[in-house]
Amino acid sequence: VMPESIDAQPYYFRRYQVENGLSNNTAFCSIQDHQGFLWVGTKEGLNRFDGYRFKHFELEEENEKTLAADLISCLYVDKSGLLWIGGEKGLYCYNPLTEKVTRLFDSLYNVGAIQMDNKGRLWFLSSNSVYRYDISEKKLDAFPRKDYIDATSLCMLQDGSMWFSCTNGFIYKYDAATNGATGHDVFKHSALPSSRWLQKVYPGPGNTLFAGTTSQGLKQYTISTGDYTDVLMYNPDHTTVFVRDIL
Repeated sequence: VMPESIDAQPYYFRRYQVENGLSNNTAFCSIQDHQGFLWVGTKEGLNRFDGYRFKHFELEEENEKTLAADLISCLYVDKSGLLWIGGEKGLYCYNPLTEKVTRLFDSLYNVGAIQMDNKGRLWFLSSNSVYRYDISEKKLDAFPRKDYIDATSLCMLQDGSMWFSCTNGFIYKYDAATNGATGHDVFKHSALPSSRWLQKVYPGPGNTLFAGTTSQGLKQYTISTGDYTDVLMYNPDHTTVFVRDIL
């Protein structure tokens, strides 16, 4: 016997704004740490939410006693539970014992992506250039745009390989043997795009990864074959899909 009606599970959303303690209504990123706190990066600084109230963390400024707000673009929690923060003014690390946020490198700004590899090295993007920081040895390796790739995002696959999306329509895999990168064109058999800019690269199921574009939606690249498929290109009104993030 078929039931006459089926009730779907209801979903309820609560909206948090500056009136609730958020530093700015424009939020670019969020993440949950190992203690259960929710961190939100906004146009004006870093916020931690404990389920009841927000605490605002401003970022240390060199040669200043006061702390200045910063545009926070990315957040990352590593396996040890350490929180890394990328912002307009650089790369930061949060110390849960002192509850202080400190900057690592004085000369690197506009950090837009962060990823820890299997060897405990921190990879990040600063002004679209790739950097790798060995925390134990305190050694910083740079892969500048003019010599390597103009990167927009990065990710690590299950096999430990590092991949990057770029402004030229290619996704790149880091090659440890040459200390360089091998590129793969994800527009080569698609219609001519209005822009080849790739916004995001993200691990996919199996031997694949996803590439989000600004002009042709979502693409799925198969590593074993070196080919890709266009997964979702158009909105219902036939405008092209702009992929900003993937989860």
